[in-house]
Amino acid sequence: MFQDLATANVILGPPGCGKTHTLIEIVKDALDRGISSESIGFVSFTKKAVTEAQTRAGAAFNLLPQEMPFFKTLHAMGYMMLGMQREDVMSRADWRAFAAELGTQINGPSEQFLEDGALLPTGMAAGDKYLRVIERAKMRCLTLEQEYNEGQHYGLDFSMMQRFNQLLDVYKAQLNKFTFVDMLDRFLDYGEVPRLRLLIVDEAQDLVPLQWLVVHKLAMNADEVYIAGDDDQAIHRWAGAQPSTFISLSRDPRILTQSYRLPRSVFHVARNLVNRIEDRVEKQYNPLDEEGEVRYYHSPRYVDFSSGSWSYLARTNKMVTDLAETMRDEGYMYSIKGNPSVNKDVAQAIRSWEHLCNGGAIDLRAVKSMYQLMPKQGSKATLRRGATKLLDAAAGADSFTLAQLGEHYGCLATPDTHAYDVLNLGLDDRLYIDALRRRGEVIWNEPRIKLSTIHAMKGGEDDNVALYLGWTWACSESEFPSDEHRVFYVGATRARHNLHIIEGCERYNYAL
Repeated sequence: MFQDLATANVILGPPGCGKTHTLIEIVKDALDRGISSESIGFVSFTKKAVTEAQTRAGAAFNLLPQEMPFFKTLHAMGYMMLGMQREDVMSRADWRAFAAELGTQINGPSEQFLEDGALLPTGMAAGDKYLRVIERAKMRCLTLEQEYNEGQHYGLDFSMMQRFNQLLDVYKAQLNKFTFVDMLDRFLDYGEVPRLRLLIVDEAQDLVPLQWLVVHKLAMNADEVYIAGDDDQAIHRWAGAQPSTFISLSRDPRILTQSYRLPRSVFHVARNLVNRIEDRVEKQYNPLDEEGEVRYYHSPRYVDFSSGSWSYLARTNKMVTDLAETMRDEGYMYSIKGNPSVNKDVAQAIRSWEHLCNGGAIDLRAVKSMYQLMPKQGSKATLRRGATKLLDAAAGADSFTLAQLGEHYGCLATPDTHAYDVLNLGLDDRLYIDALRRRGEVIWNEPRIKLSTIHAMKGGEDDNVALYLGWTWACSESEFPSDEHRVFYVGATRARHNLHIIEGCERYNYAL
Protein backbone atom coordinates (compact mmCIF):
# COMPACT_ATOMS: atom_id res chain seq x y z
CA MET A 1 0.00 0.00 0.00
CA PHE A 2 1.06 3.57 -0.70
CA GLN A 3 1.96 5.39 2.51
CA ASP A 4 3.41 8.87 2.04
CA LEU A 5 2.45 11.60 -0.45
CA ALA A 6 6.03 12.88 -0.23
CA THR A 7 7.07 9.87 -2.32
CA ALA A 8 4.34 10.29 -4.95
CA ASN A 9 5.22 10.75 -8.60
CA VAL A 10 4.84 14.48 -9.31
CA ILE A 11 4.24 15.82 -12.83
CA LEU A 12 4.54 19.53 -13.52
CA GLY A 13 2.72 20.63 -16.64
CA PRO A 14 3.27 24.21 -17.86
CA PRO A 15 0.54 25.65 -20.11
CA GLY A 16 -0.25 23.56 -23.17
CA CYS A 17 2.45 20.97 -22.42
CA GLY A 18 0.14 17.99 -22.72
CA LYS A 19 -0.42 17.25 -19.04
CA THR A 20 -3.75 15.53 -19.62
CA HIS A 21 -2.27 13.54 -22.52
CA THR A 22 0.58 12.44 -20.24
CA LEU A 23 -1.86 11.34 -17.54
CA ILE A 24 -3.93 9.38 -20.06
CA GLU A 25 -0.73 7.65 -21.19
CA ILE A 26 -0.17 6.63 -17.55
CA VAL A 27 -3.70 5.17 -17.54
CA LYS A 28 -2.89 3.33 -20.78
CA ASP A 29 0.26 1.85 -19.26
CA ALA A 30 -1.74 0.65 -16.27
CA LEU A 31 -4.36 -0.96 -18.51
CA ASP A 32 -1.60 -2.61 -20.57
CA ARG A 33 -0.21 -4.08 -17.33
CA GLY A 34 -3.56 -5.71 -16.67
CA ILE A 35 -4.90 -3.20 -14.15
CA SER A 36 -8.67 -2.92 -14.41
CA SER A 37 -10.15 0.49 -15.25
CA GLU A 38 -12.34 -0.02 -12.18
CA SER A 39 -9.20 0.05 -10.02
CA ILE A 40 -7.98 3.38 -11.40
CA GLY A 41 -8.83 6.64 -9.66
CA PHE A 42 -8.62 10.00 -11.41
CA VAL A 43 -9.58 12.86 -9.11
CA SER A 44 -9.49 16.63 -9.23
CA PHE A 45 -11.23 19.55 -7.60
CA THR A 46 -12.89 20.54 -10.91
CA LYS A 47 -15.51 18.66 -12.86
CA LYS A 48 -14.00 20.11 -16.03
CA ALA A 49 -10.68 18.29 -15.49
CA VAL A 50 -12.31 14.98 -14.58
CA THR A 51 -14.76 15.11 -17.48
CA GLU A 52 -11.97 15.78 -19.96
CA ALA A 53 -9.94 12.84 -18.62
CA GLN A 54 -12.95 10.54 -18.63
CA THR A 55 -13.85 11.56 -22.19
CA ARG A 56 -10.32 11.06 -23.47
CA ALA A 57 -9.88 7.72 -21.71
CA GLY A 58 -13.26 6.53 -22.94
CA ALA A 59 -12.43 7.40 -26.54
CA ALA A 60 -8.88 6.03 -26.40
CA PHE A 61 -9.64 2.75 -24.63
CA ASN A 62 -13.29 2.17 -25.59
CA LEU A 63 -14.45 2.52 -21.99
CA LEU A 64 -17.91 3.50 -20.80
CA PRO A 65 -18.27 5.94 -17.87
CA GLN A 66 -19.52 3.13 -15.62
CA GLU A 67 -16.27 1.28 -16.32
CA MET A 68 -14.38 4.23 -14.79
CA PRO A 69 -16.28 4.61 -11.50
CA PHE A 70 -13.45 6.45 -9.72
CA PHE A 71 -12.96 9.23 -12.25
CA LYS A 72 -14.54 11.76 -9.89
CA THR A 73 -14.20 15.19 -8.40
CA LEU A 74 -13.11 14.91 -4.78
CA HIS A 75 -16.49 15.98 -3.42
CA ALA A 76 -18.24 13.57 -5.81
CA MET A 77 -15.95 10.79 -4.52
CA GLY A 78 -17.15 11.54 -1.01
CA TYR A 79 -20.76 11.66 -2.21
CA MET A 80 -20.43 8.22 -3.84
CA MET A 81 -18.45 6.48 -1.09
CA LEU A 82 -20.89 7.74 1.56
CA GLY A 83 -23.84 6.37 -0.45
CA MET A 84 -25.47 9.79 -0.58
CA GLN A 85 -28.47 10.72 -2.75
CA ARG A 86 -29.38 14.05 -4.36
CA GLU A 87 -32.00 14.67 -1.68
CA ASP A 88 -29.25 14.52 0.97
CA VAL A 89 -27.63 17.69 -0.37
CA MET A 90 -28.69 21.24 0.46
CA SER A 91 -30.68 22.51 -2.52
CA ARG A 92 -31.50 26.04 -3.62
CA ALA A 93 -34.92 25.61 -2.00
CA ASP A 94 -33.26 24.52 1.26
CA TRP A 95 -31.00 27.57 1.23
CA ARG A 96 -33.96 29.86 0.60
CA ALA A 97 -35.91 28.28 3.47
CA PHE A 98 -32.95 28.57 5.84
CA ALA A 99 -32.35 32.17 4.75
CA ALA A 100 -35.98 33.04 5.48
CA GLU A 101 -35.66 31.48 8.94
CA LEU A 102 -32.49 33.48 9.56
CA GLY A 103 -33.91 36.67 8.10
CA THR A 104 -31.33 37.10 5.33
CA GLN A 105 -30.69 36.08 1.70
CA ILE A 106 -28.58 33.10 0.60
CA ASN A 107 -28.06 31.76 -2.91
CA GLY A 108 -25.63 28.96 -2.04
CA PRO A 109 -23.10 27.38 -4.43
CA SER A 110 -24.29 27.21 -8.05
CA GLU A 111 -23.87 24.31 -10.47
CA GLN A 112 -21.72 26.53 -12.69
CA PHE A 113 -19.27 27.22 -9.91
CA LEU A 114 -19.15 23.52 -9.13
CA GLU A 115 -18.11 22.99 -12.75
CA ASP A 116 -15.20 25.32 -12.09
CA GLY A 117 -14.34 23.52 -8.87
CA ALA A 118 -15.55 26.11 -6.43
CA LEU A 119 -17.42 24.67 -3.46
CA LEU A 120 -17.99 28.07 -1.90
CA PRO A 121 -20.88 30.43 -2.68
CA THR A 122 -19.60 33.38 -4.68
CA GLY A 123 -22.79 35.44 -4.57
CA MET A 124 -22.91 38.81 -2.91
CA ALA A 125 -26.09 38.28 -0.89
CA ALA A 126 -25.60 39.01 2.82
CA GLY A 127 -25.98 35.37 3.80
CA ASP A 128 -23.57 34.18 1.11
CA LYS A 129 -20.81 36.31 2.62
CA TYR A 130 -21.22 34.64 6.02
CA LEU A 131 -21.61 31.17 4.51
CA ARG A 132 -18.47 31.68 2.45
CA VAL A 133 -16.38 32.33 5.57
CA ILE A 134 -17.92 29.40 7.46
CA GLU A 135 -17.28 26.92 4.64
CA ARG A 136 -13.82 28.33 3.92
CA ALA A 137 -12.86 27.72 7.55
CA LYS A 138 -13.80 24.05 7.12
CA MET A 139 -11.90 23.77 3.86
CA ARG A 140 -8.80 25.28 5.43
CA CYS A 141 -9.21 23.08 8.53
CA LEU A 142 -9.38 26.13 10.80
CA THR A 143 -11.70 27.22 13.56
CA LEU A 144 -14.21 29.91 12.63
CA GLU A 145 -12.29 32.44 14.73
CA GLN A 146 -9.00 31.58 13.04
CA GLU A 147 -10.53 31.99 9.58
CA TYR A 148 -12.19 35.25 10.58
CA ASN A 149 -8.90 36.73 11.77
CA GLU A 150 -6.51 35.25 9.21
CA GLY A 151 -8.84 36.05 6.32
CA GLN A 152 -9.45 39.54 7.72
CA HIS A 153 -13.21 39.29 7.25
CA TYR A 154 -13.71 42.29 9.49
CA GLY A 155 -16.58 43.68 7.45
CA LEU A 156 -18.73 40.85 8.84
CA ASP A 157 -20.06 40.66 12.39
CA PHE A 158 -18.38 37.74 14.15
CA SER A 159 -21.21 37.17 16.66
CA MET A 160 -23.66 37.04 13.75
CA MET A 161 -21.37 34.57 12.00
CA GLN A 162 -21.30 32.32 15.07
CA ARG A 163 -25.10 32.42 15.29
CA PHE A 164 -25.35 31.70 11.56
CA ASN A 165 -23.04 28.72 11.95
CA GLN A 166 -24.87 27.30 14.96
CA LEU A 167 -28.29 27.64 13.35
CA LEU A 168 -27.03 26.12 10.10
CA ASP A 169 -25.71 23.08 11.96
CA VAL A 170 -29.11 22.65 13.67
CA TYR A 171 -30.99 23.17 10.41
CA LYS A 172 -28.89 20.60 8.53
CA ALA A 173 -29.20 18.10 11.39
CA GLN A 174 -32.99 18.46 11.45
CA LEU A 175 -33.25 17.86 7.69
CA ASN A 176 -30.32 15.42 7.58
CA LYS A 177 -28.84 17.51 4.76
CA PHE A 178 -25.25 18.30 3.84
CA THR A 179 -23.22 20.87 1.90
CA PHE A 180 -20.55 20.02 -0.67
CA VAL A 181 -17.88 20.77 1.90
CA ASP A 182 -19.61 18.38 4.32
CA MET A 183 -19.13 15.59 1.76
CA LEU A 184 -15.37 15.92 2.16
CA ASP A 185 -15.55 16.20 5.95
CA ARG A 186 -17.81 13.19 6.36
CA PHE A 187 -15.78 11.11 3.92
CA LEU A 188 -12.73 11.63 6.11
CA ASP A 189 -14.65 10.47 9.18
CA TYR A 190 -16.90 7.73 7.80
CA GLY A 191 -16.27 7.09 4.10
CA GLU A 192 -15.14 3.74 2.78
CA VAL A 193 -11.89 4.01 0.83
CA PRO A 194 -11.84 2.27 -2.56
CA ARG A 195 -9.02 -0.16 -3.25
CA LEU A 196 -7.10 1.51 -6.08
CA ARG A 197 -4.16 0.15 -8.02
CA LEU A 198 -3.52 3.61 -9.50
CA LEU A 199 -4.51 7.03 -8.21
CA ILE A 200 -4.03 10.19 -10.28
CA VAL A 201 -4.62 13.63 -8.75
CA ASP A 202 -4.93 16.41 -11.32
CA GLU A 203 -4.84 20.21 -10.88
CA ALA A 204 -3.32 19.56 -7.45
CA GLN A 205 -1.91 23.08 -7.14
CA ASP A 206 -5.38 24.37 -6.26
CA LEU A 207 -6.39 21.83 -3.62
CA VAL A 208 -7.41 23.18 -0.20
CA PRO A 209 -6.16 21.52 3.01
CA LEU A 210 -9.38 19.52 3.47
CA GLN A 211 -9.03 18.13 -0.06
CA TRP A 212 -5.41 17.22 0.59
CA LEU A 213 -6.59 15.15 3.57
CA VAL A 214 -9.03 13.34 1.27
CA VAL A 215 -6.21 12.71 -1.22
CA HIS A 216 -4.03 11.34 1.58
CA LYS A 217 -6.82 8.99 2.67
CA LEU A 218 -7.31 7.74 -0.91
CA ALA A 219 -3.55 7.33 -1.36
CA MET A 220 -3.29 5.16 1.77
CA ASN A 221 -5.24 2.47 -0.07
CA ALA A 222 -3.56 2.84 -3.48
CA ASP A 223 -0.50 1.15 -4.99
CA GLU A 224 0.71 3.97 -7.24
CA VAL A 225 0.06 7.69 -6.90
CA TYR A 226 0.65 10.47 -9.44
CA ILE A 227 0.10 14.10 -8.53
CA ALA A 228 -0.06 16.57 -11.41
CA GLY A 229 -0.39 20.32 -11.70
CA ASP A 230 1.51 23.57 -12.09
CA ASP A 231 2.23 25.84 -9.14
CA ASP A 232 2.49 28.80 -11.54
CA GLN A 233 -1.21 28.31 -12.30
CA ALA A 234 -2.41 28.16 -8.67
CA ILE A 235 -5.21 30.75 -8.68
CA HIS A 236 -7.67 29.58 -6.04
CA ARG A 237 -6.22 30.95 -2.79
CA TRP A 238 -9.55 32.84 -2.41
CA ALA A 239 -11.17 29.42 -1.83
CA GLY A 240 -8.49 28.32 0.64
CA ALA A 241 -5.88 26.74 -1.66
CA GLN A 242 -2.26 27.00 -0.63
CA PRO A 243 0.30 26.56 -3.47
CA SER A 244 3.01 25.84 -0.89
CA THR A 245 1.54 22.39 -0.21
CA PHE A 246 1.92 21.34 -3.83
CA ILE A 247 5.35 22.99 -4.09
CA SER A 248 6.56 21.06 -1.05
CA LEU A 249 5.79 17.79 -2.86
CA SER A 250 7.66 18.85 -6.02
CA ARG A 251 11.20 18.07 -4.91
CA ASP A 252 12.02 15.69 -7.77
CA PRO A 253 9.26 16.24 -10.34
CA ARG A 254 8.89 15.21 -13.93
CA ILE A 255 8.60 18.46 -15.87
CA LEU A 256 6.89 18.51 -19.26
CA THR A 257 9.07 20.67 -21.50
CA GLN A 258 7.23 21.28 -24.78
CA SER A 259 4.19 23.53 -25.06
CA TYR A 260 1.88 22.53 -27.89
CA ARG A 261 -0.15 25.73 -27.46
CA LEU A 262 2.02 28.80 -27.00
CA PRO A 263 3.66 30.50 -29.99
CA ARG A 264 6.91 32.36 -29.34
CA SER A 265 5.46 35.87 -28.95
CA VAL A 266 2.91 34.73 -26.36
CA PHE A 267 5.53 32.59 -24.65
CA HIS A 268 7.77 35.63 -24.09
CA VAL A 269 4.91 37.53 -22.43
CA ALA A 270 4.21 34.47 -20.28
CA ARG A 271 7.85 34.20 -19.21
CA ASN A 272 7.91 37.87 -18.16
CA LEU A 273 4.84 37.24 -16.03
CA VAL A 274 5.98 34.01 -14.45
CA ASN A 275 9.35 35.47 -13.48
CA ARG A 276 7.52 37.84 -11.11
CA ILE A 277 6.19 34.92 -9.07
CA GLU A 278 8.04 34.17 -5.86
CA ASP A 279 8.27 30.76 -4.16
CA ARG A 280 7.81 28.68 -7.28
CA VAL A 281 9.36 25.63 -8.92
CA GLU A 282 11.50 26.66 -11.89
CA LYS A 283 10.30 25.01 -15.10
CA GLN A 284 12.10 25.33 -18.41
CA TYR A 285 9.81 24.60 -21.34
CA ASN A 286 9.76 25.48 -25.02
CA PRO A 287 7.18 27.29 -27.17
CA LEU A 288 5.82 26.19 -30.52
CA ASP A 289 7.88 26.86 -33.61
CA GLU A 290 5.43 29.57 -34.58
CA GLU A 291 5.65 33.31 -34.01
CA GLY A 292 2.03 34.18 -33.25
CA GLU A 293 1.20 37.80 -32.44
CA VAL A 294 0.82 39.99 -29.36
CA ARG A 295 -1.00 43.31 -29.70
CA TYR A 296 -1.65 46.09 -27.18
CA TYR A 297 -4.69 48.38 -26.98
CA HIS A 298 -5.65 51.45 -24.93
CA SER A 299 -9.35 50.51 -24.89
CA PRO A 300 -11.59 47.51 -25.60
CA ARG A 301 -13.28 49.52 -28.35
CA TYR A 302 -10.15 49.41 -30.52
CA VAL A 303 -10.15 45.61 -30.82
CA ASP A 304 -11.52 44.12 -34.05
CA PHE A 305 -13.55 41.07 -33.02
CA SER A 306 -15.22 40.73 -36.43
CA SER A 307 -13.72 37.35 -37.34
CA GLY A 308 -12.18 34.31 -35.76
CA SER A 309 -12.66 32.50 -32.46
CA TRP A 310 -12.11 34.61 -29.32
CA SER A 311 -12.00 34.35 -25.55
CA TYR A 312 -12.28 37.70 -23.81
CA LEU A 313 -10.96 37.38 -20.25
CA ALA A 314 -11.25 39.70 -17.26
CA ARG A 315 -10.29 39.56 -13.59
CA THR A 316 -13.77 39.75 -12.01
CA ASN A 317 -17.37 38.86 -12.83
CA LYS A 318 -18.32 42.56 -12.61
CA MET A 319 -15.77 43.40 -15.28
CA VAL A 320 -17.05 40.59 -17.50
CA THR A 321 -20.58 41.99 -17.17
CA ASP A 322 -19.38 45.48 -18.06
CA LEU A 323 -17.46 44.15 -21.07
CA ALA A 324 -20.62 42.36 -22.21
CA GLU A 325 -22.47 45.67 -22.29
CA THR A 326 -19.72 47.16 -24.44
CA MET A 327 -19.80 44.17 -26.80
CA ARG A 328 -23.56 44.49 -27.13
CA ASP A 329 -23.28 48.22 -27.85
CA GLU A 330 -20.69 47.43 -30.53
CA GLY A 331 -22.98 44.84 -32.11
CA TYR A 332 -20.96 41.71 -31.36
CA MET A 333 -22.47 38.35 -30.48
CA TYR A 334 -20.93 36.63 -27.47
CA SER A 335 -21.55 34.11 -24.71
CA ILE A 336 -21.01 34.16 -20.96
CA LYS A 337 -20.69 30.79 -19.19
CA GLY A 338 -22.18 29.11 -22.25
CA ASN A 339 -25.19 31.45 -22.45
CA PRO A 340 -25.32 33.32 -25.77
CA SER A 341 -26.19 37.01 -25.92
CA VAL A 342 -29.16 36.08 -28.12
CA ASN A 343 -31.38 33.57 -26.35
CA LYS A 344 -31.06 30.18 -28.07
CA ASP A 345 -34.82 29.63 -28.20
CA VAL A 346 -35.42 33.10 -29.67
CA ALA A 347 -32.71 32.57 -32.30
CA GLN A 348 -34.14 29.19 -33.31
CA ALA A 349 -37.67 30.60 -33.44
CA ILE A 350 -36.50 33.36 -35.79
CA ARG A 351 -34.81 30.72 -37.92
CA SER A 352 -37.94 28.58 -37.98
CA TRP A 353 -40.21 31.49 -38.90
CA GLU A 354 -37.98 32.71 -41.70
CA HIS A 355 -37.74 29.17 -43.05
CA LEU A 356 -41.54 28.90 -43.03
CA CYS A 357 -41.91 32.26 -44.80
CA ASN A 358 -39.55 31.04 -47.52
CA GLY A 359 -41.86 28.10 -48.22
CA GLY A 360 -40.13 25.54 -46.01
CA ALA A 361 -41.47 23.18 -43.36
CA ILE A 362 -40.37 22.57 -39.77
CA ASP A 363 -40.80 19.60 -37.45
CA LEU A 364 -43.12 19.31 -34.47
CA ARG A 365 -40.46 20.12 -31.88
CA ALA A 366 -39.49 23.32 -33.70
CA VAL A 367 -43.16 24.34 -33.94
CA LYS A 368 -43.74 23.79 -30.22
CA SER A 369 -40.60 25.70 -29.32
CA MET A 370 -41.66 28.64 -31.51
CA TYR A 371 -45.23 28.58 -30.17
CA GLN A 372 -43.90 28.91 -26.61
CA LEU A 373 -42.55 32.37 -27.50
CA MET A 374 -45.48 33.71 -29.51
CA PRO A 375 -47.92 36.09 -27.72
CA LYS A 376 -51.37 34.55 -27.30
CA GLN A 377 -53.50 37.45 -26.16
CA GLY A 378 -53.93 41.17 -26.66
CA SER A 379 -53.59 43.24 -29.78
CA LYS A 380 -50.17 41.77 -30.59
CA ALA A 381 -51.26 38.13 -30.39
CA THR A 382 -49.80 35.98 -33.16
CA LEU A 383 -51.16 32.69 -31.85
CA ARG A 384 -54.63 31.63 -30.74
CA ARG A 385 -54.97 30.54 -27.12
CA GLY A 386 -54.97 26.76 -26.87
CA ALA A 387 -53.06 26.40 -30.13
CA THR A 388 -50.29 24.41 -28.49
CA LYS A 389 -52.82 21.76 -27.45
CA LEU A 390 -53.87 21.38 -31.07
CA LEU A 391 -50.34 20.22 -31.82
CA ASP A 392 -50.74 17.27 -29.45
CA ALA A 393 -53.23 15.78 -31.87
CA ALA A 394 -50.66 16.13 -34.65
CA ALA A 395 -47.98 14.01 -33.00
CA GLY A 396 -47.80 11.75 -36.06
CA ALA A 397 -47.05 14.56 -38.48
CA ASP A 398 -43.46 14.82 -39.69
CA SER A 399 -43.43 18.49 -40.65
CA PHE A 400 -45.59 21.59 -40.92
CA THR A 401 -45.79 24.44 -43.42
CA LEU A 402 -46.92 27.95 -42.56
CA ALA A 403 -50.18 27.39 -44.44
CA GLN A 404 -50.90 24.28 -42.35
CA LEU A 405 -50.10 26.09 -39.10
CA GLY A 406 -52.46 28.91 -40.04
CA GLU A 407 -55.29 26.69 -41.23
CA HIS A 408 -55.26 23.98 -38.59
CA TYR A 409 -53.01 24.93 -35.65
CA GLY A 410 -53.89 28.43 -34.53
CA CYS A 411 -51.11 30.53 -36.07
CA LEU A 412 -52.39 34.09 -36.69
CA ALA A 413 -49.22 35.49 -38.26
CA THR A 414 -48.93 35.63 -42.03
CA PRO A 415 -45.91 35.38 -44.36
CA ASP A 416 -45.53 39.16 -44.40
CA THR A 417 -45.29 39.31 -40.57
CA HIS A 418 -41.72 39.98 -39.48
CA ALA A 419 -40.16 37.44 -37.12
CA TYR A 420 -39.65 40.19 -34.54
CA ASP A 421 -43.40 40.88 -34.54
CA VAL A 422 -44.25 37.17 -34.44
CA LEU A 423 -42.25 36.92 -31.21
CA ASN A 424 -43.06 40.45 -30.01
CA LEU A 425 -39.41 41.27 -29.36
CA GLY A 426 -38.52 44.52 -27.61
CA LEU A 427 -36.86 47.38 -29.48
CA ASP A 428 -33.43 46.81 -27.89
CA ASP A 429 -33.41 43.16 -28.96
CA ARG A 430 -34.51 44.06 -32.49
CA LEU A 431 -31.76 46.65 -32.90
CA TYR A 432 -29.15 44.29 -31.42
CA ILE A 433 -30.08 41.37 -33.70
CA ASP A 434 -30.10 43.70 -36.72
CA ALA A 435 -26.59 44.88 -35.78
CA LEU A 436 -25.39 41.29 -35.49
CA ARG A 437 -26.77 40.37 -38.87
CA ARG A 438 -25.16 43.38 -40.49
CA ARG A 439 -21.88 42.00 -39.18
CA GLY A 440 -22.70 38.69 -40.84
CA GLU A 441 -23.31 36.79 -37.59
CA VAL A 442 -25.56 33.73 -37.74
CA ILE A 443 -27.53 34.20 -34.53
CA TRP A 444 -28.45 30.53 -34.09
CA ASN A 445 -24.81 29.40 -34.26
CA GLU A 446 -22.57 29.20 -31.21
CA PRO A 447 -21.02 32.62 -30.62
CA ARG A 448 -17.43 33.07 -31.81
CA ILE A 449 -16.67 35.26 -28.80
CA LYS A 450 -16.68 33.88 -25.25
CA LEU A 451 -16.58 36.25 -22.28
CA SER A 452 -15.22 34.81 -19.05
CA THR A 453 -13.32 35.49 -15.90
CA ILE A 454 -9.74 34.27 -16.04
CA HIS A 455 -10.54 31.78 -13.28
CA ALA A 456 -13.37 30.19 -15.25
CA MET A 457 -11.14 29.85 -18.33
CA LYS A 458 -8.56 27.78 -16.45
CA GLY A 459 -7.82 24.68 -18.52
CA GLY A 460 -9.23 26.25 -21.70
CA GLU A 461 -7.64 27.76 -24.79
CA ASP A 462 -8.61 29.74 -27.88
CA ASP A 463 -7.13 31.00 -31.16
CA ASN A 464 -7.43 34.61 -29.99
CA VAL A 465 -7.35 35.71 -26.37
CA ALA A 466 -8.22 39.27 -25.37
CA LEU A 467 -6.79 39.84 -21.90
CA TYR A 468 -8.36 42.79 -20.08
CA LEU A 469 -5.99 44.35 -17.54
CA GLY A 470 -8.66 45.96 -15.38
CA TRP A 471 -7.97 45.40 -11.68
CA THR A 472 -9.55 46.16 -8.33
CA TRP A 473 -8.22 47.95 -5.26
CA ALA A 474 -8.33 44.65 -3.33
CA CYS A 475 -6.21 42.97 -6.03
CA SER A 476 -3.70 45.80 -6.08
CA GLU A 477 -3.34 45.69 -2.29
CA SER A 478 -3.26 41.88 -1.97
CA GLU A 479 -0.80 40.53 0.59
CA PHE A 480 -0.08 37.76 -1.95
CA PRO A 481 1.08 39.66 -5.06
CA SER A 482 2.37 36.46 -6.64
CA ASP A 483 -1.21 35.21 -6.82
CA GLU A 484 -2.12 38.14 -9.06
CA HIS A 485 0.84 37.39 -11.33
CA ARG A 486 -0.38 33.79 -11.51
CA VAL A 487 -3.89 34.89 -12.51
CA PHE A 488 -2.68 36.99 -15.44
CA TYR A 489 -0.17 34.29 -16.39
CA VAL A 490 -3.07 31.87 -16.68
CA GLY A 491 -5.01 34.40 -18.74
CA ALA A 492 -2.17 35.10 -21.18
CA THR A 493 -1.36 31.42 -21.67
CA ARG A 494 -4.83 30.55 -22.95
CA ALA A 495 -3.82 31.94 -26.39
CA ARG A 496 -3.12 29.45 -29.17
CA HIS A 497 -2.13 32.02 -31.79
CA ASN A 498 -2.77 35.66 -30.89
CA LEU A 499 -2.81 37.53 -27.58
CA HIS A 500 -4.55 40.91 -27.41
CA ILE A 501 -3.66 42.87 -24.26
CA ILE A 502 -6.17 45.59 -23.39
CA GLU A 503 -5.67 48.39 -20.91
CA GLY A 504 -8.61 48.49 -18.52
CA CYS A 505 -11.13 51.29 -18.12
CA GLU A 506 -11.01 50.85 -14.35
CA ARG A 507 -9.39 52.99 -11.69
CA TYR A 508 -6.76 50.27 -11.25
CA ASN A 509 -4.93 48.29 -13.93
CA TYR A 510 -2.56 45.37 -13.68
CA ALA A 511 0.88 46.43 -14.95
CA LEU A 512 1.86 43.73 -17.42
